[in-house]
Amino acid sequence: MIAETQQAAPPATGLLNTLRNWAVTFKPVLSVLRYLVIVVVAVAVAYATVRQWHAVKSTFGSLSLQAILLSCGAAVVGSVANMMAWRSMLREMGHRIPVIAAGQISCVAQLGKYVPGSVWAYVMQTELGRKAGLPRDRSLLASLIVVGLGITSGLMAGVLAVPALRANHSGDAVVSVALWSLALLLPIALVCSYPPVLNKLIGVFLKLVRAEPLPKPLSYAGVGRAFAWTALAWISFGLHVWLLIGALADPGTKGIGLAIGAMSIAMVVSIFAVILPSGIGVREGILVACLIPLFPGDTATAAGLAFGVALASRLISTVSDVIAAGGFTGAALWLRRSI
Repeated sequence: MIAETQQAAPPATGLLNTLRNWAVTFKPVLSVLRYLVIVVVAVAVAYATVRQWHAVKSTFGSLSLQAILLSCGAAVVGSVANMMAWRSMLREMGHRIPVIAAGQISCVAQLGKYVPGSVWAYVMQTELGRKAGLPRDRSLLASLIVVGLGITSGLMAGVLAVPALRANHSGDAVVSVALWSLALLLPIALVCSYPPVLNKLIGVFLKLVRAEPLPKPLSYAGVGRAFAWTALAWISFGLHVWLLIGALADPGTKGIGLAIGAMSIAMVVSIFAVILPSGIGVREGILVACLIPLFPGDTATAAGLAFGVALASRLISTVSDVIAAGGFTGAALWLRRSI
């Protein structure tokens, strides 16, 4: 339940003011480039769908209601786990917030990732958090830390998909980015997630935005709890894909690891495609390359089925985000009326 407060927003200073002025100056150019890229990606996805329509149609026709519901449920669990990671980090910073209120803030804000420019999700989360009485800088900081920990755990899980990515590389640019991301970013992410290093980075960030330092450094236990929640999210998202594959092939228990690794690295790389709504196109390209070994038939047939699963995953993930946001909002309204 989000309670309105009369707290006035502090004026943007320092780095935040510079970034705001830069964004205003270059907004027209960035908007044109952003929508141009989105159009190109949308055309590419549409072309791939038409070209492999037989396999895509077969995929959607083979999905049972049970598989769809279970897959959607797993995706909802993943969204809730990410919310709990954010709530856990806020608690580590000394800000306690009820689960339903945290869910309403986090899950509603996540709908902002479908707007071109992923920054809107953070803007929405910060503003919704302010209405619940959370300081803007702490809400944003918790979000950034959780994203960082999520990238670390996602890259670690993504290692499970490396054999499939290398086998189906074929010079694909998106797959190359995924492999290089694992090789270059994982060591850096592991170091930055180490609490002593993380605390130093937090100190630098708070100085740049001219915010008050944390009352105490983040503990190993606090960082570990948030990290564990992000790991649970990746497992859930991987199971979401594995359940869809199970309606078309027999991935077996060994396929669970590949599905978790595939979804993890696909979503992590798509995070950096900030110009695209929810990383559309990037996520699908990596998923297809990873999932080909799980399907029968020649490479072309398997790729078509994998592409169908990737599209089904995108649709079900979107629905699950709406369900999570609507569920927590409905719960908050029910609590408000029952008081």
